[in-house]
Amino acid sequence: MGIPRIVVDFNELIESDLVLLSQTDVREDASKNLITLYEGMEVIVFVEDCISRGDLLIKCNLIANGVVEKNSGELYPYVKWCCRINEKGIYYENEEWHRKHGEVIQC
Repeated sequence: MGIPRIVVDFNELIESDLVLLSQTDVREDASKNLITLYEGMEVIVFVEDCISRGDLLIKCNLIANGVVEKNSGELYPYVKWCCRINEKGIYYENEEWHRKHGEVIQC
């Protein structure tokens, strides 16, 4: 099945590399499959986004790779799972394509 892609809200970052993920053990992925979260599970988290080029809207999601970890902080005690984002951080999913074709993304 590959690495699950899960929609998150990057406004819910509780550290620069930690985003709230789920209140329960089961979460729906981007394909509407139910997945069971566990400590150390690799995930891809993203926010659907797009950029405009005149009359054209280009889908360009904000995305990050990371691993699931239990929420151990005192903040948000109702949240069971978070995602620790890797060193690449949050980036535009199509960023490599845009750089290759000489476009700069500024949303």
